[in-house]
Amino acid sequence: MQCPQKVFRLRGSGLITAFAILSLISLALLGLIRTVETNILIIGNHIYKRSTLHSTEKGLQAAIEWLTPRVQSSELNSDRYDDGYYASYGSDVVFNNRRLEGGAIFIDWDNSLCDGTDAVFCLKPKKISNTGSETNEIQYVIHRLCKTKGSPDDARNNCKRNVKNLDNSPQRGQISYGQSIRYSNSEYLYYVITTRVKGAKNSISIVQTIVHF
Repeated sequence: MQCPQKVFRLRGSGLITAFAILSLISLALLGLIRTVETNILIIGNHIYKRSTLHSTEKGLQAAIEWLTPRVQSSELNSDRYDDGYYASYGSDVVFNNRRLEGGAIFIDWDNSLCDGTDAVFCLKPKKISNTGSETNEIQYVIHRLCKTKGSPDDARNNCKRNVKNLDNSPQRGQISYGQSIRYSNSEYLYYVITTRVKGAKNSISIVQTIVHF
């Protein structure tokens, strides 16, 4: 007469066991879903970051196109704020607008007049218009690597220069007394181009390139 009672107890314990297993499976699934969501978020952020990094090339190209027809003129001896060009460069320029010791010159990337910083000078960058499917905000500033504004030949100025290599200089292993001068007297100035791109979810890339012509 006690057999039915034993069967009833076994069935009840099996139900409890099944419920416990289902609970563990549910917790495991929740953890898996959260892991997948985190991975998707990381991949998404990486895609946005890569997009902004690739767009810096457009800013660099626009800056070079602006510089090219002007490198031999006196236009570059003074600042051109509306074009994002500055005729001097110092170590106190802060490009990411994070306060550094000794930093006093900030870039107004967010068009806020450097609000929230203790900048002594707030430089205006050049923003290029979006074309096609471009949705990132692309800006750049150009600095001539000179101590001060004005003529680079002024004795009070100090500019980084590049000495041009002659095209007809001797080749390796070649002896040519008539073409023994390897460098000309022509010197070209260096310019540093800083490109900043802001994309989706506040992803930001800043790239600096030094060029000469």
